[in-house]
Amino acid sequence: MENELKKDFTRRLSQCNSGEMIVIIYDIFFAYVDDIRQAHCTGDHDGQKDAIRNAQAETPATNSMDDVAAMGAAKNIVVVLDPGHDDTHAGARRNGLEEEDLTLKIAQYCKAELSRYNGVTVYMTRESGACANGGGAVTSTECNAKRVEYAQSVGANVYVSMHINAGGGNGAEIFYPNQNYRSDLGTTGHDLAQQILNKILELGIGEHGQGLKIHNSEDNTLYPDGSLADYLGVIRRSKLAGIPAILIEHAYIDTSDANYLNSDEKLRRFGVADATGI
Repeated sequence: MENELKKDFTRRLSQCNSGEMIVIIYDIFFAYVDDIRQAHCTGDHDGQKDAIRNAQAETPATNSMDDVAAMGAAKNIVVVLDPGHDDTHAGARRNGLEEEDLTLKIAQYCKAELSRYNGVTVYMTRESGACANGGGAVTSTECNAKRVEYAQSVGANVYVSMHINAGGGNGAEIFYPNQNYRSDLGTTGHDLAQQILNKILELGIGEHGQGLKIHNSEDNTLYPDGSLADYLGVIRRSKLAGIPAILIEHAYIDTSDANYLNSDEKLRRFGVADATGI
């Protein structure tokens, strides 16, 4: 393994939380597998033996899949699901559908699926249609800020905000953090978004534009280090709290995409896709 890659792994390990550590260990393991494969393909048998010895010496936690499984089971991952909007701060409406109802059902199905996994604790920023943060006494911006505060209070390792798009378009898209201020959270967010998008696309819906997107501040809001902040409040505030956050726009409510949203079974499929990606 090249020294620069080792330094990157060292940096990531020094900044990670318990939920991210198992992912990094897998990355290290597969980096050594690549070294072994390359040596084998070139007929460098001594190099292959050296790569195997290096892997065993430097990644003891990955010497067996049992060890990896044990480590993963010992580290609880806290997932906070954020069903976008609520009865007070309503979302998009069209075709007899209401965004706040759809996001709640998707989140509930996602939570049920995630609850089948060992070592995963799931919280939701709201469990019903009601606003959990003051109702009409708070703005949608204040409500979203309190949702992130709640995620921080329960020790979230990841924050997943669920939405339904509007404005005339088709397909799913997921927003993830930029690389500014905490590049590690941007990387984790991108990887998480990619996994979830892959599962959503398996449902038959297309991707809107490039599918994965960064939305930078439009008014020059900056992070504490002076770098340009993320536009979306839940992503920006989560980054400031040290939590990788993404925002999923599952489909468009005001186009033919509504055909993916018009039954509980279809919403369940979205929830399971989200959970499988997570």
